[in-house]
Amino acid sequence: MATPPERSSTEFSASSTEPLSEEAADYLFTFWKQMGAMFPGNWERQNGAAPVNKAGVLTASGNTWAQVLKGRSRALHARGMACCLKEGREWPPTPGRFLTMCL
Repeated sequence: MATPPERSSTEFSASSTEPLSEEAADYLFTFWKQMGAMFPGNWERQNGAAPVNKAGVLTASGNTWAQVLKGRSRALHARGMACCLKEGREWPPTPGRFLTMCL
């Protein structure tokens, strides 16, 4: 899960009612796809098919995960994802567990 070096962290909105920046939305969707690929079916059942609803507003899961990702480098997120693979997890980690895996 290589990350582009030109972007060290991504800023997310603090509230599910505030729109995400284009960069943050793109990154959150990329993260969603990566987690969905690592945990086929299970990720979507637990977190939904997308981090936003049809109106483009963050879902509860989208907002929670945005807070986990907020202000942390993509390298840390990659570390968390690598931990998921290394542990051989069949189910996605909770947001708190994922944060611990990143750090």
